[in-house]
Amino acid sequence: MRRAPEEADARTLNGINTKNGDNLEYKVRQLYVHAPSDNYYTTMLDDSVDHPFQISMEAVKEVRAFMDLQGDEYEKARSVYLFMKSKGVTYHSLGPGKTRNAEKVWNEKKGSCFDQTLLYIVLARSVGLKAAYYDVSLDNKGEKVCHACAGVKIGRSKTVLVDPAYNTFDINHYRVEKKNDLEVWQLYGQINRRYQYVS
Repeated sequence: MRRAPEEADARTLNGINTKNGDNLEYKVRQLYVHAPSDNYYTTMLDDSVDHPFQISMEAVKEVRAFMDLQGDEYEKARSVYLFMKSKGVTYHSLGPGKTRNAEKVWNEKKGSCFDQTLLYIVLARSVGLKAAYYDVSLDNKGEKVCHACAGVKIGRSKTVLVDPAYNTFDINHYRVEKKNDLEVWQLYGQINRRYQYVS
């Protein structure tokens, strides 16, 4: 059962559980983001888990402070992109077999196309946007690539592609394929060679 945001914040803020008057500190990441959409769930992870979409509450608070949460979806999506650029996130690949999750990109202010896409998706979702991962096989110049970008659903039928690594909002790549979160997590694990997945 979903609690009201105020109640949930009071019970879990900064990893402190105050339910029933207890004051027990848990070493968990506080990821409650006021239920931005019924399409997403909040996950609380300890330090043993490396999840592609994990992010700190600090980042969520900063992106919300940066933008007008009452704007239309297109302007919100653009504001999240501008926020990332204002933070100086730049392109940097760790090389084959390595990638960063969204939180590491936020902290280090650098990442590959895959890494930056994860950060954009999480920040966009935290302000109520429907954002997803897209594989790019033919880019906006018509070149064959192995690339990643984000897509944000605008209205009922339009999707705007956002490509932080190409420094372009509303880019027109020629061939893309949307991936769901499970597929992204599997890809993340394969790149990092850490996990085995059972279908």
